[in-house]
Amino acid sequence: MQCCQENEYRFIELKVGSAQPLYAMFEVLGYGLLYLLARQHGRRGEGKHDVMAARRIELVVLGPDNWFSYKESPGGSVSRFDFEWLQGRINEGLAAEVQARRCDGLNEMTLKLVVFPDTPTIEDDVTAIEALFSPELRDS
Repeated sequence: MQCCQENEYRFIELKVGSAQPLYAMFEVLGYGLLYLLARQHGRRGEGKHDVMAARRIELVVLGPDNWFSYKESPGGSVSRFDFEWLQGRINEGLAAEVQARRCDGLNEMTLKLVVFPDTPTIEDDVTAIEALFSPELRDS
């Protein structure tokens, strides 16, 4: 989880060596739905970064570029997974759930796929990920 701004949080499902982006989408979606259930039942947190008081939640599937590709057959051409249609449908469903559950102050929950460049080392992966999510690095 990452605090993006006041009352805005990201739940991030990071995958590097896994072979299935679709599975990661449903993992992070499960976290989001459990969060909605907790909010609906009045669960509260405390402290400066109280995720239970969030106005906006972003569910993120994060992985390297090659993770979103597959070979159509052994030795065949490489294709990209097309999850845009599914991401759109999930976001429609999340919007309806947020509205239906009437969680105090929660205005939005969305699912997002985030790709970082393929790199040769874990250290380079970390640098690429930081560049995506650190405002100081992103704006420089």
